[in-house]
Order: sequence, then structure tokens, then C-alpha cells
Amino acid sequence: MTPWTREDTREYIQNLEEEIEIYLTYKLRVESYLESKGYFADNTDLYVKCYILAFAWISHHLDRELSIRMIYDLIGIENDVDPNQGLVLAENFLVLDFNELMDLVIQDYI
Repeated sequence: MTPWTREDTREYIQNLEEEIEIYLTYKLRVESYLESKGYFADNTDLYVKCYILAFAWISHHLDRELSIRMIYDLIGIENDVDPNQGLVLAENFLVLDFNELMDLVIQDYI
């Protein structure tokens, strides 16, 4: 095993920044999708549900673990949740595409 180098650190940070960018892109995609369906930011509960499911869905497809704390940080919610508490989606959610997932959340919301 070789020692950790500066280059390893740079690569790790670059990968982390790219991953965060993916999540933030999907955050915007959630907002755009909900607005196209007539739901706006004043529907806070719906937005939070969609963000949480979208981020869990993305983390599965990236094969990355994402804690509830990290999701809350991405959407700007202050909360004292266990920083290690993870989120696992049921298999039937994982086979849906993004639009199907959002539609499912909307149907549950209305």
C-alpha cells in the first residue's frame, strides 16, 4: 500500500466537487420539474420529499452512500439528525426514471 499523496488529495477533492455538482444539478432539476407541474417553492413539504428521494435515487446510481445529514445540508435544512443515518430506497423506486420518481411523489402529495 502506497502512502497518501497530494495528488491523491487533489483527486479526492475533485471527485467530491463533481459529486456535489451532480446533486446540485438534480436539485435544480427537481425545482424545474415541480414548477412545470404547477408546484412552487411554497409547497415546502413536497419540495423536501422530492429532494430527499431524488438525492437517494442519485446516490444509488452513483453507487455512493449519502446520509440524511448530507441531504439536509444540500437542501439547506438545519436539523440535529444523526450524521451517520443513511437512507435506502426500496427496489421499486430504483427502477424508475427521474420523472416517474417525481410523479410518484406528487401523486402521494395530492
